[in-house]
Amino acid sequence: MFPVSLSRSIIRDSSGNEVAVVGIVRDISERILVEDELRSLNQELEKQNRLKSELAVMVSEVLRILLAALKDIVQDAKAEDNITQAEKVVSEFLDIAKIDTGEIKLEQTKRKLEPLVSEVMQALLPLTAEK
Repeated sequence: MFPVSLSRSIIRDSSGNEVAVVGIVRDISERILVEDELRSLNQELEKQNRLKSELAVMVSEVLRILLAALKDIVQDAKAEDNITQAEKVVSEFLDIAKIDTGEIKLEQTKRKLEPLVSEVMQALLPLTAEK
């Protein structure tokens, strides 16, 4: 016994009467083996991707803790601003990593674009005045 793919077609004459049936049988053993191998490889890739995301979460959490400690040590205002910016980047990276690992679920919502555009324009107004 071995796996096969079966297909058939009905042959009709000019009057539309069935005159024959053509059948095709194909051995799909090799295809099944390849599909099983692809499935196995895909599962391994998904596992590696999960591990990568989990590592990213752990590294981000450690970085956030270290940056918070460094911020307490550093008193220079400019350095503190840079550390605050780094904290934001690490926090955002952590959120993205948590989305990848499934810890955070995204939900689609409908938003009106006008208030958002208006808010961005107001925020950029001082920069445009300088230029």
